[in-house]
Amino acid sequence: MRSLRVSRRQFATAALAFGATASEVWAQRDAPPHVTLLTGINIAGLEFSPEQNPGRLGTDYVAPEPREIEYYRERGMNVIRVPFLWERLQPRLDGPFDASYFALLRNAVRHSGDLHVILDAHQYGRRQVNGEAHIIGESATVTADHFADFWAMLADRFAANDNVIFGLQNEPHDQDTNTLVSVQNRAIAAIRDAGARNLILVSGNAWSGAHSWMSSGNAEAMLRIEDPADNFAFDVHQYLDSASSGAQPECAIGSGARLAEFSRWCRTHGKRGFLGEFGAGAGRLCLHELSDLLQHIADNGAVWIGWTYWAGGAWWPDDYPLSVRPQSLTEPSDRPQMSVLRRYLR
Repeated sequence: MRSLRVSRRQFATAALAFGATASEVWAQRDAPPHVTLLTGINIAGLEFSPEQNPGRLGTDYVAPEPREIEYYRERGMNVIRVPFLWERLQPRLDGPFDASYFALLRNAVRHSGDLHVILDAHQYGRRQVNGEAHIIGESATVTADHFADFWAMLADRFAANDNVIFGLQNEPHDQDTNTLVSVQNRAIAAIRDAGARNLILVSGNAWSGAHSWMSSGNAEAMLRIEDPADNFAFDVHQYLDSASSGAQPECAIGSGARLAEFSRWCRTHGKRGFLGEFGAGAGRLCLHELSDLLQHIADNGAVWIGWTYWAGGAWWPDDYPLSVRPQSLTEPSDRPQMSVLRRYLR
């Protein structure tokens, strides 16, 4: 998974050189598979060039475009996931939000209208301070209190909008899992103390991979996640190449079945899952495995609340194999993966 993150940043650098409310969806947690799912897309861009802090809009990062959001709405999607950087939103720990960067998040929510919006802190379990990455909660520099206070501030601003979903961390990795649980529990408590009852997405260690949920230790540790509002799900990711990384355009035979163990874990323990990232190339095998992956979610709707495909966004090169953004938004022509996704939209 580590190589994937480098690969995606290289792609970004190359590019630079209607459904129920979230609480209503959650209320249907024990309903049969035909209930409304959150089904949609990641719109990448605000998290690009993370080494450039704060960076410049239009040079180092880009915001979701209203016309791209509208394209996905027209295709039948009901949720977008918007990755962003904590460092840009709150440049100084315990300090105020950057008004311009926060406005980009607020505008994405406004332009989305009745769509759900996942605000995804795309941190990999870390926060940069003076150019050095610190594991959240394992450093006196970036503590669990810092993280909880940040989420309380953001939750306060969106508590009145039930369509906003809070994604606490993106793909934590190579860190202490028990500390990760504690850090996320602190953030959940802070969000609830701020008066927000929005749906929260929680991540596991080891890049939060669905395929490695059991072997990574997440299966045991994540049972200790606590939410006073009982309105959370586990955000897992699953790619279809041989390494489950998303770094290769080719898919492995049978990769569409990689969610099975995680689904069984959810069913056994009464938990819910959300597939926050998954992607595939446009070849015949990939489209077949992509369909199998989504069919598994459709067949196990009692434990899955939805999914967001990786990825859309304005700055992916046209040849980025996982992109589903059309080359033209004026006269859009769907990419092959979109034809598969549309069969599973709810």
